[in-house]
Amino acid sequence: MIKINSDVLKAAMLYKAKNDVRYRLEGLYIDNDTIVASNNHICFKAPIESDEQRIIKFQGKLPTNFKECVITGDLAEFTDDKLNVVAKLGVETIDARYPNYNRLYHDDIGEVSEIGFRGDYLQILGKTAKLLCDYQCCKFTFKNAIDGVKVKIGVAEIVLMPVRI
Repeated sequence: MIKINSDVLKAAMLYKAKNDVRYRLEGLYIDNDTIVASNNHICFKAPIESDEQRIIKFQGKLPTNFKECVITGDLAEFTDDKLNVVAKLGVETIDARYPNYNRLYHDDIGEVSEIGFRGDYLQILGKTAKLLCDYQCCKFTFKNAIDGVKVKIGVAEIVLMPVRI
């Protein structure tokens, strides 16, 4: 069984790939107690309640108003504050190997004089901060100008890859 808070799930959906030939990136990776989403340029990771490890893809659009998503087998139930079921969606399990996201997350801090980012990814960070943090704040940890930058927003950690300028 997988339990995901609505804000964490909505934030994770912002980071997954769309119409990608690497179909595994179009899903959300459930790695026991962690949810991961990436399009290979930016990676999202947050804690959830789960005892499973698989890549999932929802069969349809998420409902707009829900408090929690509970996934059992190939069915996702979305509940409100009073635990009433708001919607049900099918869940596909993608049979593939998800990239090793753990190598992106580091605790090294280095000196950086300048670094480039894509504006649309910074915009996604703003949307994530609105969902997961009361003050809409982000903490950036830089290692160097060529490695990914770790961004902490509420309970989530995101790695944003820099661009050449």
